Amino acid sequence: MVQKLHTLAKKGMALKAIAKALMRSEPSVKERAGADGLSIAKLRQDCRPGM
Repeated sequence: MVQKLHTLAKKGMALKAIAKALMRSEPSVKERAGADGLSIAKLRQDCRPGM
């Protein structure tokens, strides 16, 4: 789990997406990332015109 968390965080994935990929809760993922000194990207807004 830890190695995959590092990989996904480095790719710039959002917290919700990482939690879903790891099948863990968001607070659990956030806590582990904080303990490892990782920064997790903010949730990206949909930027398609006309939506």
